Amino acid sequence: MIETLHRKLAAIMFTDMVGYTAIMQENEPKATALRDRSRDILRRYVGQHGGQILQFYGDGALSTFLSAIEATRCAMEIQQASREEPNVPVRIGIHVGDVVFEEEGIVGDGVNVASRVEQLAASGGICVSERVYDDIKNQPGMEAMSLGRIELKNVRRPIEIFALTGEGIAVPKEVPGKKKGGVQTHEEREPSETRERPVKAALPWRKRAYLYGGTAGLLVLLIVGGLYLWRSPEQVAAPASIAVLPFVNMSADPENEYFSDGMTEELINALSKIEGLRVASRTSAFVFKEKQEDIRAIGEQLNVTTVLEGSVRKAGTKLRITAQLINIADGFHLWSESYERDVQDIFSIQDEISRTIVNTLKVKLVGEPNRALVKRSTDDLEAYSLYLKGRFYLNKWTETGMKKGIQYFQQAIEKDPTYALPYAGLADSYNVLGAYTFLPPTEAFPKAEAAARKALELDDNLAEAHASLALVRFSYNWDWSAAEREFQRATELNPGYAAARHAYAVYLTAMGRFDEAIAEMKRSQELDPLSLPINSFVGWVFYFARQYDQAIEEEKKTLEMEPNFATAHFILGRAYLQKSMFDKAIAEFQEAITLSGGAGEETAVLGVAFAMSGKREETLDMLQQLKERSKREYVPWTRFAVIYAALGMTDEAFDSLQKAYEERSGEMVFLKVDPQWDSLRSDPRFTALLRKVELE
Repeated sequence: MIETLHRKLAAIMFTDMVGYTAIMQENEPKATALRDRSRDILRRYVGQHGGQILQFYGDGALSTFLSAIEATRCAMEIQQASREEPNVPVRIGIHVGDVVFEEEGIVGDGVNVASRVEQLAASGGICVSERVYDDIKNQPGMEAMSLGRIELKNVRRPIEIFALTGEGIAVPKEVPGKKKGGVQTHEEREPSETRERPVKAALPWRKRAYLYGGTAGLLVLLIVGGLYLWRSPEQVAAPASIAVLPFVNMSADPENEYFSDGMTEELINALSKIEGLRVASRTSAFVFKEKQEDIRAIGEQLNVTTVLEGSVRKAGTKLRITAQLINIADGFHLWSESYERDVQDIFSIQDEISRTIVNTLKVKLVGEPNRALVKRSTDDLEAYSLYLKGRFYLNKWTETGMKKGIQYFQQAIEKDPTYALPYAGLADSYNVLGAYTFLPPTEAFPKAEAAARKALELDDNLAEAHASLALVRFSYNWDWSAAEREFQRATELNPGYAAARHAYAVYLTAMGRFDEAIAEMKRSQELDPLSLPINSFVGWVFYFARQYDQAIEEEKKTLEMEPNFATAHFILGRAYLQKSMFDKAIAEFQEAITLSGGAGEETAVLGVAFAMSGKREETLDMLQQLKERSKREYVPWTRFAVIYAALGMTDEAFDSLQKAYEERSGEMVFLKVDPQWDSLRSDPRFTALLRKVELE
């Protein structure tokens, strides 16, 4: 229940540092020093002008004043002091509004408007609302220029915004938004359902927060885990979602990159298991590794409301980890923290960070148990370090990288034979080596199965191991019902496991359950929107469903994301081939061969395209290339079979398919649905083959 209420007209000032996140990533000590200097400047000047600092939040602050004139004078002095070396890139916004002060906090539309005005200011600049300008326009030394009437998010009517133009004060080059009937629109969004449900901003000296009805949109200062956090109204209303960007390796030794990447991946895995929290997958998050992009642009691309970023410095057994949780809607830091611990505490640090995120976003999380989100999976830190190195090399997705990763996983197991995760890493590695034909199926998949079984023996709740076992059951054992059970168990244990959902969609496609496959792929895309394999496989499903125009459209979308993605060119060529657009198909296959370095499957389908377009000599040349290649490395017999089928050499095609069956070729799983076998389907031998692999 609300206690004593005092309604007043106040000047509200927001300040924050421009580019703080980028500075933190590049030079953490510098960022911390600049933030501390900014706070010192605020403490020095706010009080001199009769103001009060209500809250520091990350790199910013909220203050109130008795008059707009004093607030503006204070802002000008802050900017003057901030220009002195070391320069602090500060932006300031001021608005006068009716706010409610009471013992517990401050509420009112004015708080929301002030925060929006601040976002329009340039680095080194000051923006004020029309109400502030009315008070200061006749004051000497307070010249300002109009930026026009602007529609601010969660503010019902356009407000004219002014930028101060005094000596040394920066003016925005342009206002974000677009012209709309003479009114600038800034950060347009759909109206929030909670627009009429303001949340009280708790003052620093009290550790309570309230929800109560009243006027539209405002500031939230929540107490979460002993931390004071700022939350904008749309953050409360938006679905809980987060991207964990790659933590920056700040160690003197660049080889410690495996540790910072591993920490990022561990946090993604922990958070993705939480019901009610959507987490961008590793693949999409790591697109932004070592890239200096605006954090709000990243959030929009990943379709998340918050972003976690940070850095890791490892020196011997000592760790320094920083983390910042940022609200995408306005770029404000919801929370930031530094940890200086021993490496022995790595699991507890990860759990603390995960727990803080859950608590910060708890308005959207229901029924979370008080269990550890990151459990201590081994007591041997050397084994843990070796495991992280294994994942680091596995994630390079090259034959060399995966084989090097296997060595590290094996070393981790030698250090701690009861450590389940390295076994899961081994299973993943051998599955990929088998699926990408770097190893024969009879060599790769039994090793993957043994490793997955051992991982589940040690930890039956390991989603990664269930997914790995599912792939073996699907690609090698051809035990369709067992494969589906394992896929479903993996996604049940970790609903945010995009790779498992993708693999399950592959299974559904092979079974001819195309609508279900598309639905599963859409879920994968939501979790991993920038994954090229996931986006490309949507077109693959349409290809198998014989919806070739839709397949072409999807692959073109993927190529807009990355023009040099060989798989998209390969699938696009397959779709063109089925539409008898031979020249286009050949061009796409040739491009795929160039980009992939001459992968065997691309060579085979290029041979098919030559055959279907009447170029027999070129087809025989492709066939000979595959035969020569098979003397140096494993080439699945399905690739010979498809060329023989295109040439009308039916007996040779079935002989090759029989050999593919005997070697347990993973490409046999698509026999039921792949259009490239249509010329053989009327032959009784094909029906018999489908029965042998239990696809009919």
